[in-house]
Amino acid sequence: MNKPLYCSVIGLILCANTALATTSIDKLLQQQPVKNCQQSISAIADQVVKSNKHRFHRPESAFSLAQFSALGVIEYRDRNSHLNITTTTNTDGRCESIVTETFVVPHPCITAREEVFKKWQFVGKLNAATLVLIDRGNPETYAYLSNAVDGSICLISTKFFVKHDAVFAPS
Repeated sequence: MNKPLYCSVIGLILCANTALATTSIDKLLQQQPVKNCQQSISAIADQVVKSNKHRFHRPESAFSLAQFSALGVIEYRDRNSHLNITTTTNTDGRCESIVTETFVVPHPCITAREEVFKKWQFVGKLNAATLVLIDRGNPETYAYLSNAVDGSICLISTKFFVKHDAVFAPS
């Protein structure tokens, strides 16, 4: 094979791989495939990460190929957040994901509640410092706001559930 043609083929392969992998979740799925839900996991990551700089890590584990878990960091303009995506199959063979994003804001939780979560319904408290809220528009989405340090910062975790249409058919 002549060198220019070989370089063009290699370049095409690299471009194709880059086009397929839009988040680092896709790269993890290529390195450590799971039997099911790869497209759904990829779509969830795309939805949450958008065009923000990010990186995911999937520790090697003894879990079956039917389960996927990865933790990543997303760099937003004003903060970093941790994102955890865990996907497994339920007893019906359908894939389910739990997505948890955690970050801190440099002001009290009451301010975050009034500015960001004002339309969310108050569910209760986990303890004296932690509020539990639910998104009225999406009842599968929760927020947990905890006063931290001396109450001057707020630790926020949001959690939502995704039930996938795909059915896992064990081989």
